[in-house]
Amino acid sequence: MQKSDALILVINSSSPKGTLTSKVFEYLRLGRPILALVPHHGEAATLLKECGQNLICPMESVSAIKACLLQLFSLEHSETRVSPKIHHYERGAQVKALHQRLEMMLSDNL
Repeated sequence: MQKSDALILVINSSSPKGTLTSKVFEYLRLGRPILALVPHHGEAATLLKECGQNLICPMESVSAIKACLLQLFSLEHSETRVSPKIHHYERGAQVKALHQRLEMMLSDNL
């Protein structure tokens, strides 16, 4: 995956609301362009946009896929762009945030 020019992520539009695979985080950490065939207003699309990945289209739309592919082909293949926002989603950061919330809850109850 690290040597790929681009990565593809597929989440069917009929998937249950809230569908977010760990593959999204793996891909974001690599900093490679992601062609995301995901629901445009779903959680995966929101996360990808937040991290600067904008090649997002529904897997059911041939014209949208074509437009994203053309945009992808115009990118410089050596581009690696890891968004600083991805660090917020790393396990260590998530555990730290949970720890802080639990401490706040405990101190509020004392």
